[in-house]
Amino acid sequence: EGNGAEGGAEGGAEPMDTATADGSPAVGEKRKADGAAGEGGAKPPPKKKKKKKPKPGAANKPKPGDHEEDIAAESEASCVIKATPVPVVFNGLAATFAAGCASGEEEFAIRLPDPPPEPEPVPAPEPQPPGDADGPTQTPQSGGTPPTPPTTTTTKEEADERRMSKQSTFLPSGPRFEYLTLEEFFVRAGASDVAACVASWRETIRHGGDDGPGDTPIGGWLRRRGATWGKASVGYQCEVLNPDAARSGGSSALMEKQGGTSWRVGEVVDFDVATGEHEVSFLDGSESRCYLFLQTMRWLPTKYEPFGTVPEPPPEGGGMMMASPPLPVGCGGMRGMLLPGGKRGEELVRYAAPRDASTPGVMAEFTVPATEFERLGGKGTAKKWRQSLRLVHVGSYKLGETMGRWLRTLGNLTGDASVGRHLEIFWPGDGAFYGGTVAAYKTETGEHEVYYDDGGKETLQLSMQTVRWGPAPAPGARERTLKLVAEETERAKNEKGKKKSGGGGGG
Repeated sequence: EGNGAEGGAEGGAEPMDTATADGSPAVGEKRKADGAAGEGGAKPPPKKKKKKKPKPGAANKPKPGDHEEDIAAESEASCVIKATPVPVVFNGLAATFAAGCASGEEEFAIRLPDPPPEPEPVPAPEPQPPGDADGPTQTPQSGGTPPTPPTTTTTKEEADERRMSKQSTFLPSGPRFEYLTLEEFFVRAGASDVAACVASWRETIRHGGDDGPGDTPIGGWLRRRGATWGKASVGYQCEVLNPDAARSGGSSALMEKQGGTSWRVGEVVDFDVATGEHEVSFLDGSESRCYLFLQTMRWLPTKYEPFGTVPEPPPEGGGMMMASPPLPVGCGGMRGMLLPGGKRGEELVRYAAPRDASTPGVMAEFTVPATEFERLGGKGTAKKWRQSLRLVHVGSYKLGETMGRWLRTLGNLTGDASVGRHLEIFWPGDGAFYGGTVAAYKTETGEHEVYYDDGGKETLQLSMQTVRWGPAPAPGARERTLKLVAEETERAKNEKGKKKSGGGGGG
């Protein structure tokens, strides 16, 4: 740029031509057109906007769609028990029990034939070359017939694009099924007495699989399979996926309308030995008799109760603050409880799942680190459990704000104002309280750094600890604590520098 400016100013030289012989703009004009600084008062290029640095904790804020249901992905979680496809046959008509059906509402799924593929489009002929400059060449036609209008040609790429668009609009992916009630199933199979067949369907319909004796009445097979779940399942809390969601793999239309989720929270309250069915009592007051192995469901840990109340901060005069109760959390299809008392990097989550794949009705509870729970929920690559785990809302049982945001809300109860305040923290493993002083508050995580009286220190979510608070810090206590923290930080830095500069011994 400097060379162009100097060339025009030396010795009163003539200004540069604005165009070259072939009509293209000269170098100087091109620079002006591009917005470069030069003659004629050209505007300088606009300054690039600086990116704003994210505020502390901004990554944990929920984004639109972050906690929307993804039933297909949730169903792949290790704690989810998928509905068992049970094949049946009557009078040559084969079907399977529809997922999610209940007693008195039995339905069967019949797979529909795949639609025939659309014929391949015939490629259009190559377009004719145009005529001379005066217009296209036309061939004279006898009888005064007007010339044929030009046809619109379609390339093979355009035809393929149309075909794919039509397929994605009208052809669903994967197999398609038709769902029939008991009566419709017997009518389709050509039963002579439909009413009698419906009344005795457990003896009339046969099991169509290979995992049992031939010609086995379906009622006996269902009773034996239900017994493998048996009374061991009674008393467990669970979430059962609504039938429409279990069959479609998408969110339940009813639950979306009511503002809840596609999973119904309930408890297994009874087992019928005669039929192999279980009775489930749901939180909305309804009850259902069903075969649990025909449901897509997941067990819930004991005392799984959503907790959304923010506790009161400690009084100025001090007092006991009990640790937060276990917090129900979710990640993908996993549901569990964030346990109180964990130190930084040692946060634990308890969840429920079948003890063994062969006995899905026998529930067991497992305690894993929060990072492992995040991995089981399909978010292991994120490695930010405070952002991946979400709080379960009271009432709706929907996933709400991230745990990072919720923990910051709890941490703000005492916040930075507690720096310099003395407290005692209960250690469950030792069964004792240990005294210390709040040395710092981390606004981005809601954590406090505590310096213990015996010289140790650690970073904690105080809301997840049982704390015996001392009175509000006296005048000057905060300043003395901050000075102590600064001295400790400087000392640690110096020690680290000495280790780096130290040489190894010879030998």
